[in-house]
Amino acid sequence: MIKLRTSIFVSLVMFIQSLLAVVIGFIALSFAGGNSIPDNVYIVDLCIGGLSREEAAEKIEGHFNDIIQNGSLTVKVDDTREFSIRYKDIDAFLDVNGTIDKAYGGKTGRHMLKVLSMIFPQRERIISPVIGINASKLREELKRLSAVMDIPPEDAAIKIKDGKIEKFPHSKGFRLDIESAAKKIEDSIKLSFYSPVELIKGSEFQAVDPKVELEDFEGIDEVLSEFSTEIASRSGDDSILLASQAIDGIVLEPAGEKTSDERLGQFSFNACMMRQNRLIKESAEGYDQVASTLYAALLKAGIDHRAVTRVPHKTPVKYIEPGLDVDVDGRAVDFKFINTFNHKLAIFSEVKDNKVIVRIAGKKPDVKVDNVIKTDIIQRYMPTVVYVEDQVLEPGQTEVKSLGRQGLKVNVYRNGELLYTDIYEAIESVVHIGPKTGWDYKLGK
Repeated sequence: MIKLRTSIFVSLVMFIQSLLAVVIGFIALSFAGGNSIPDNVYIVDLCIGGLSREEAAEKIEGHFNDIIQNGSLTVKVDDTREFSIRYKDIDAFLDVNGTIDKAYGGKTGRHMLKVLSMIFPQRERIISPVIGINASKLREELKRLSAVMDIPPEDAAIKIKDGKIEKFPHSKGFRLDIESAAKKIEDSIKLSFYSPVELIKGSEFQAVDPKVELEDFEGIDEVLSEFSTEIASRSGDDSILLASQAIDGIVLEPAGEKTSDERLGQFSFNACMMRQNRLIKESAEGYDQVASTLYAALLKAGIDHRAVTRVPHKTPVKYIEPGLDVDVDGRAVDFKFINTFNHKLAIFSEVKDNKVIVRIAGKKPDVKVDNVIKTDIIQRYMPTVVYVEDQVLEPGQTEVKSLGRQGLKVNVYRNGELLYTDIYEAIESVVHIGPKTGWDYKLGK
């Protein structure tokens, strides 16, 4: 029994000695082999196994320098769009020593890796080259690309077609997170030189909410009223079109209800024009005509006229009945109203077929009422006649320069109920007369 144990012990010692001899032999071979890289090592598709450090450096530089100088990094966005960043635009450079150290398995493990590869022959070991970049320039390139990478949000929209309300849903936008994208690219370059980098919504892209969402149009289901006015003459003046565009699509909350964007159900014509960077010119009647058409449409919709701040013209205008006109000047004279309904209101305005057309939309009423607006002239004021002596005319000769216009007192009714009374000044008549024309003649006696 003792002899058997002794025999096993001796055999074990001899095995260990033999194994140590083999390992030491491989280590000796490894050192004897100098600084050659283990076999079957590839830098991507470039084999550098068995080469010395100097040979590998020369081969790596020759293969990859041209790629870095003339190549580019591919960036994908959700696998649907591709963008390129040129390596030279981010000062990319090949770290040859770092790449060779990586091929060795690190500075401290180079001989052990070689020994293990000699003891246990392995298949190809593929690594990526070590690439350095200018982090600041990478972020500059991403900032530049964000202009085309970013997906702007789309606001919900509401329109009228053939007298019916149509609503179009919103969609979120996405804005590139420069820092997150840069970090992902830097990490990807370390792992895989050739692979595209995919930037994903919700990770490298931050969601951007639209300003107007479909819920903002909740309760706007039906056209409540419509009013139109004829355009007498455009004469190169675009104020009608500009004013119409400025108020088109505005949605007002019920008075007193505050929303996330702080709309309070209050409307200001001047504020609408300012938001569109439009300056109201006193000589441009188009703004007044659009405001007047809007006012008449609101009265037809049933708005409480006491919630309206309106200044009529001093004299009647041609495009709308007296009692329904509105004067605005972009400064002190404004047209304002508060949404007195218990639901949202939407304003739609367009210029079509030489008309200004304004529609008011809101919640479908339980009982539909067709409000009738009527104006009634209850008094007329004859214009004063002003006579001006004109030396060009012959004695007794007259020439009417201005016929003037009657002044009016007008009552405005809705469904037979008197809402208010407007008074318009008369415009004086101007008549030129020749010299020495008698007073009696001037009076037509």
